[in-house]
Amino acid sequence: MVFEDEEPTHPLAGIVAALRHAGGALVVLGCDFPFAPPELLRALAGAPEPLVVPAPGGNPQPLMARWSPGLLPRLEEALDREEPLRRTVAALSPRILDDTELARFGDPARAFFNVNTPADLGTAQALL
Repeated sequence: MVFEDEEPTHPLAGIVAALRHAGGALVVLGCDFPFAPPELLRALAGAPEPLVVPAPGGNPQPLMARWSPGLLPRLEEALDREEPLRRTVAALSPRILDDTELARFGDPARAFFNVNTPADLGTAQALL
């Protein structure tokens, strides 16, 4: 188990902490994506690019993405500046998976359904 530092509170904190200990590339999966397709996660894990980010509807999802340890120095710098995650991702020129590529893993709207509120949880339960 790897714990991120308490400060700063930032989405990059967990990614940086995990990469420091991973010993290789990793797939980040936010806990609020209950319908992430296993096939997509396997494809991300096997991708050769340092950063692969799905972008359903053109909206990059860096918390369901492949991250390489080679990115760590730039990620640490961005974390020190508390730079917005999406700005950091854009600056790293990731491979973006668009809707056409994502469709082979199922409905992107379902795959990237995000549970952040009690209403979202109710919707997720109904989808099950």
